[in-house]
Amino acid sequence: MRNVIYAINLTLDGCCDHTKFNPDDEVLDTHFLRDFDLLVYGRKTYQLMVPYWPDIAKSQSETKADIEFARTFVSKKKDCFFTIVGQR
Repeated sequence: MRNVIYAINLTLDGCCDHTKFNPDDEVLDTHFLRDFDLLVYGRKTYQLMVPYWPDIAKSQSETKADIEFARTFVSKKKDCFFTIVGQR
């Protein structure tokens, strides 16, 4: 059996919108990513992460921490889930 670890970026004031804050080097620490073999995202987070980090990994135009995170992110298997909400 494998472990499932849930993580969320949350500011002290309760904001969890990834478009509202810029992560610092501590948030981008890749040590926690290295132990995972699959990253699972919701649709909105996936759509934010996938075009951004692969582009950083290719261009290497950001900080050293950003580039290291991008390389680690790109190297991991990823999956996306979404919920269909409808009427019955």
